[in-house]
Amino acid sequence: MLYIGIDVARSKHDFFIMGENGERVAGPITIRNNLDGFTRLIRTIQECKNAQEDNLGDVFIGMESTGHYGDNILNYLYEKGFTIYVMNPKLTSDIRKSTSLRKTKTDKIDCRAIANIVRTHREEFEPFTIKSYHISELKSLTRYRQNLVSDRSRLKNSVKRLINILFPEYDEIFSDTHGETSYAILTEFSGSNKIAKANIIKLTNIIAKASNNRCGRELAERVRSAARNSIGTISEVKSEELKDTIERIRQLTTKIAELDKRIEEMMKEVGSSISTIPGIGKVLSAIIISEIGNMARFKNSDKLVAYAGISPTTYQSGQYKAPIARMEKRGSRQLRYAIMQAAEHVVRYCDYFAHQMQKKRAEGKSYRVAISHVARNLLRMIYRMEITGEIYHLPVLT
Repeated sequence: MLYIGIDVARSKHDFFIMGENGERVAGPITIRNNLDGFTRLIRTIQECKNAQEDNLGDVFIGMESTGHYGDNILNYLYEKGFTIYVMNPKLTSDIRKSTSLRKTKTDKIDCRAIANIVRTHREEFEPFTIKSYHISELKSLTRYRQNLVSDRSRLKNSVKRLINILFPEYDEIFSDTHGETSYAILTEFSGSNKIAKANIIKLTNIIAKASNNRCGRELAERVRSAARNSIGTISEVKSEELKDTIERIRQLTTKIAELDKRIEEMMKEVGSSISTIPGIGKVLSAIIISEIGNMARFKNSDKLVAYAGISPTTYQSGQYKAPIARMEKRGSRQLRYAIMQAAEHVVRYCDYFAHQMQKKRAEGKSYRVAISHVARNLLRMIYRMEITGEIYHLPVLT
């Protein structure tokens, strides 16, 4: 048996190879984070095994989860057929501290410690699998989508600001100034002064086409009438900015729709059933699953709730006990945001969670406290569904 610990960094990695009894076989050795470095690692393993690449059943490799720095070497070793364990740095740090009183920490010491953790604790970790790979890809995809959605939201705020400058009365006409009909008008006539001079037939045709003939002459006359009495500022620069901003929003919307289709396809590879819970769609379920990662690494649902940072805190000292149990807000910020968003959806579409929400509100709990309670129970349900492989069914209301 060979146990290998890799300490991952941005430009280089350190690895240590340990034998069955904890003896040093090779290392610590530093390699570059490139193909030559990866090839040297493989060659060293082969020399230590005195075997061919396809005889890898007794080689176990461990590395810490360190963001994107370790992705390349992880995928390279996985494609070569190695058994790899990706470990939480906090957990490996706790194990290291429990086995030594020394506070010395270097990359070369760390890679040896990781090798020893793999040797002594590998039963506690789940190996990296093809499902892990798909979840990792899904996580990258959902986070990319979230960034695009944030960019789009920022641009929509810019549109709102520009409308308030160029045509402040516009908000009174459209309940949603970001709708396609509204954008069609603003793209063609980006300012109250231009709309005021617009040909009514042209304006009517633009509105009819954008609204699929739901609106027409009446709306066109309202818009032009408001424009002629507008106090909006005349600014060619801001008008151009408004057009460009709307175009960028449209491009982002198209890209987000493409990502949604890719996420839906990738969810088929992952094989999760949490989208069967009423109110949780494909995208939101993908975010939750990808941020959780390997569900089996949590011994029970309470561990998962703690990881999401939605456990209530407890503060007590002597005779004093805090009257309000606040949310911990530790762990994964992305998972916490997703599960809280999911909780707000399920209370609208699922009778079971709606009943829980009503019960907590009847007890005098604030909306935030009540929805946090729903989020914890929802996450426990997700844990059970993922571990057992079952689909959603309506629990008994109590």
